[in-house]
Amino acid sequence: MAVKKSAPPKRSATSSLAPWQVVSEQQIFAAPPWIRLFRQTVLLPDGRIIDDYHRVQLADYAVIAARRELLEETGYVAEEWRSISRYVCNSNYGCGTAHLFAARNARQVAEPHSGDLEEMEILLLSAAETLQALRDGRMAALGAVTALALAFNLGR
Repeated sequence: MAVKKSAPPKRSATSSLAPWQVVSEQQIFAAPPWIRLFRQTVLLPDGRIIDDYHRVQLADYAVIAARRELLEETGYVAEEWRSISRYVCNSNYGCGTAHLFAARNARQVAEPHSGDLEEMEILLLSAAETLQALRDGRMAALGAVTALALAFNLGR
């Protein structure tokens, strides 16, 4: 059995966890240049083999998607974007990457039009008010809380 060493999930340089090994991989769907879907057989560090693991490969358009989402969800645009970081949301499977950005000098150019069923309230807060809302637990969405906490702590 040939084992391909480049495998999900990607581990940090400081991790002592063994990575998964890809035994075989077959592309089962492609919509170039945006997305490709693979079916893999993977060997886990404990010796188990998973025969029907699926991996999605997206084009690196994270900041484009972030800009679009800001406009759709809030009606705002921003000219200055900084990457905070990216994190794997589901470490068991090494999938669901969250790309976090800080957008500065945003201005409203349209009304929000998300087209989904999510309820949302857009509040404009100063940096001090935002920090206090984080401390008080008044923000409900984990993604927003994480991005804001990292942006404040990393000075982005």
